Amino acid sequence: LYLVGPKLSDDVAENQELNYLFKTMSTCGRLLNDIHGFKRESDEGKLNAVSLHMLHANGVVTYEDAIDMMK
Repeated sequence: LYLVGPKLSDDVAENQELNYLFKTMSTCGRLLNDIHGFKRESDEGKLNAVSLHMLHANGVVTYEDAIDMMK
């Protein structure tokens, strides 16, 4: 577990609640990055969570719908 700031003891770093929080925050960060980078990544032909969500919905989900579902 990597965090910036004070060094954490092994007991704290291995805490299940802290690990869950870290994973949840990391997921939120990745989703926010995908939302904000959607246009640029689409122009480059890259897939991200937004475009994959839209593709798997067979055109039923719009860009705005996909973002609303991710929030």
